[in-house]
Amino acid sequence: METNETPLQQAKRHLAEGDDRISKQEALIVKLVTEGPETELPAAQALLASMHQSQALGRQHLARELAKVAQQEDQPRP
Repeated sequence: METNETPLQQAKRHLAEGDDRISKQEALIVKLVTEGPETELPAAQALLASMHQSQALGRQHLARELAKVAQQEDQPRP
């Protein structure tokens, strides 16, 4: 699949998509707590923790991409 996204745009999109998934997972956990079955709760919470870790890595990646763009903007143009 070809895309015209820059690495920076892609990193931002991935973070936004991850935030949406995290929100849905949090809502699922609330539903499990209130409606059950609570037997699924530990797995849902473990998945949420993993999703948060992935988002943290995504934020680090975004910071690197932002630094690259800033460095390119600071370079003199020929």
